[in-house]
Amino acid sequence: MRNSFFALLIIVSMLGLPVYAQETAGEESKGAQKTVKKAEKVKLEDRIKAVQGRMFLKKGRIEIAPSFILGLNDPFSQNLGGQLNLEYFIAESFGINANFGYVTDITADNSTFVSPKTFLEKNELAVPEMGKMKYYAGGGATWSPIYGKVSFLSQLIVHFDAFISLNFGIAGVEYRGWEGEMNNRVEKDMGGMRFMSSVGVGERIFLNRWLVLKFELKDIIYTMDLKPKYYPDGITDIQNNIVGLIGIGLYFPMQFEEEL
Repeated sequence: MRNSFFALLIIVSMLGLPVYAQETAGEESKGAQKTVKKAEKVKLEDRIKAVQGRMFLKKGRIEIAPSFILGLNDPFSQNLGGQLNLEYFIAESFGINANFGYVTDITADNSTFVSPKTFLEKNELAVPEMGKMKYYAGGGATWSPIYGKVSFLSQLIVHFDAFISLNFGIAGVEYRGWEGEMNNRVEKDMGGMRFMSSVGVGERIFLNRWLVLKFELKDIIYTMDLKPKYYPDGITDIQNNIVGLIGIGLYFPMQFEEEL
């Protein structure tokens, strides 16, 4: 009887060994999975730092920015041109600038394009009175209140800032008006320089430590004394030239000390 009891005890013990082995293997597998997940988390944290300094600093540097200009709000012509902007940053978010821009109407004297103004003139219909801006030059200030970073697919981090610009200067305007008595009106050149102001909003995308991509929307404002053919008293009008700019900015010196 005693021998039977010991034999039964040995059999039960042997049956329990596989169960214990499976539990141990399961715990080891869970531990290995936790280790792998922890390693993956460490790799991701290595790629994306929780706290990063600025990739790009502007204070004490000069920006030289050539840009392409596209006229946006003139229904009677299509203006294209270019602008050169020179800016010095006295603070990280504040700079003083000077710029010069030149635009031309690509529809003028071009048989490929028939602008609404050309159509009206050829059919001897009324043409709205307006001056045509040819160039502008001015200076002012830029304020950059926003600096940010955007992550794409946890791999690429793009640094950018947004800015507001305010400038004052002169605009060169082309305009032909009429003068004299009603029965003896004479057309003459009444263009020239006008005082102008401009306000703009834009964005910089930092490509490396000395190169940026720039976008800006600018409204160039000046007043015109218009002299229509059939209105001897004339009209004073505020002209708004809204233009879009896209270009690059080169920064000098090309290197800077990083902020921690």
